[in-house]
Amino acid sequence: MAKTTIIHADSLEYSGAADLLFTDPPFDMSGKTLIEAVSNHDVQHLVLIASIRQAIEFISLANDWHLSFDFVLDVVAPKKSTNYRKPHYIHCNGFYLYKKSIKSCFNRKLKQRSDVFSNTGYWPTIFYSPKERAKEHGMAKNLNAFTDILGSFEISSVIDIFAGS
Repeated sequence: MAKTTIIHADSLEYSGAADLLFTDPPFDMSGKTLIEAVSNHDVQHLVLIASIRQAIEFISLANDWHLSFDFVLDVVAPKKSTNYRKPHYIHCNGFYLYKKSIKSCFNRKLKQRSDVFSNTGYWPTIFYSPKERAKEHGMAKNLNAFTDILGSFEISSVIDIFAGS
């Protein structure tokens, strides 16, 4: 297993360097605040798990990032809304972005996906991703889906500035 360093810090104040920033920010965070958090880091690649609202705001304000592709985490939605004026903001949308002057580090042939049972190189953009640990942490994402995503990038270091999942 690879060496893992865990740093406990405020995501808006911490800065670091890595090959890829992989993050799942709080659903109520604005795209502008998210840009501030991401810009603190020396990274060339970004995998963002976010609501469409956050992604649109982030991408429209972040001029130095290029959107490569999007994907969907097939999760189970909550049964009942707690707010009658707003829809559920579940993080089931993923986006791979990289700096405009950089080459993509995505390579679908690096890892056989756990939810795809053929070794043909097919890499669908919908991940089977039911929530894990729902009783102890209601927002916890599926570890297999995250491992499949990260395994498809030619990287050696990752920063997760929110580390919620």
